[in-house]
Amino acid sequence: MIRLESYYEVDKENYLGFYGYDIFKFETLEITFHHILTANLLSDLENNERFGPFKTNRLTENDFDKIDFTILNRVLGEFYEDENWGADLEVFKRNTSKAFSRLNIENDEIYYINLERVRTELS
Repeated sequence: MIRLESYYEVDKENYLGFYGYDIFKFETLEITFHHILTANLLSDLENNERFGPFKTNRLTENDFDKIDFTILNRVLGEFYEDENWGADLEVFKRNTSKAFSRLNIENDEIYYINLERVRTELS
């Protein structure tokens, strides 16, 4: 596996949010979701085998929903309507817009995990 590109940006105006992504190339003919999980791509670099509130080494494909870009936009629309965001909402919207303008994922398979619904044994 080769890391092709990494990007990370912090909201330097208010320090309310950040976004980043990594693009990897697998040197195999068959790339499965299992390969992605076992390669530990989802771990924070400084915090091995953890991503946010849960342990990545316990993730399975069943923890993710396979969705398309239309459904992803619907999920994001629900986030945008949540009244608990406060000032973070505009930062989240801006970061989402930046990510979509840099990454062409409209026709890709998207695996989505809801951090609020992860299995208790992952935390």
